[in-house]
Amino acid sequence: MIWHGSAVMRYGGSMRRFVICLAALALHAMLCFPDVRAFAQPSDQPAQPPAKAAPGQEEGSFNIHDERTDIDVSYPTFDNAAVTADIRQWAHHLVDAFRAGIEEEQPLPFKSTLKVGYTVSHPSDVALSITFDVYTYTGGAHGNLDLITLSYDLRDARRLSLENLFADPETALARMSAYAYARLSATLGDMHVEDMLRSGTTPDVDNYASIALIPGGIRIHFQPYQVAPWAAGPQHVDMPLEDLADAEPRAALWGR
Repeated sequence: MIWHGSAVMRYGGSMRRFVICLAALALHAMLCFPDVRAFAQPSDQPAQPPAKAAPGQEEGSFNIHDERTDIDVSYPTFDNAAVTADIRQWAHHLVDAFRAGIEEEQPLPFKSTLKVGYTVSHPSDVALSITFDVYTYTGGAHGNLDLITLSYDLRDARRLSLENLFADPETALARMSAYAYARLSATLGDMHVEDMLRSGTTPDVDNYASIALIPGGIRIHFQPYQVAPWAAGPQHVDMPLEDLADAEPRAALWGR
């Protein structure tokens, strides 16, 4: 444990660069690891049913195991060739960014880890969202988890940003901010840290970079440490489309 603490000091550069790469990918994009999700606090939000595979949905992967790294990245593939190509390229860039960061540093006395899994949501026949759980470990007391979402309009294979989801994205941010703060205030319990929650739910686009479309609304993902301590785990809030009505959601994406 002491050595790992030293590793963070000596080898923190690669992790910092990789986290920056992840942030850039998340902003550009707008696994399930049970050991990470297990400590999430209970929520009174209605549970979503497991996502069903889309017609033609299969799985691709990048698996690299060498003397320095353990990499297992899974991603979905679909009949839509353009969407599949974009997802595959995204996953490839993620692996390249991780390996580049590791190669620039001195060898560690353990393997650096990148594990990526995903869930798929289908709000309608013309849209889908993928939520990637990106787990990395390059030393320290625990690994790091980032949740990154990619959403697509299947009619033209376009990757969707906040501006594509709402005619008035500024109003959408304001409504999401108020809704998320209220919901998390009610569910975090002993993990409620007011400064973290206020900062992590302000109507800043960076705070809402990981949004997935779900039937009837959106799922807002918050990273570990964004709105609560690490021990609280990653958080999410499901928000009905009706509560975003004055932001003018692009209703066709939800089959409306």
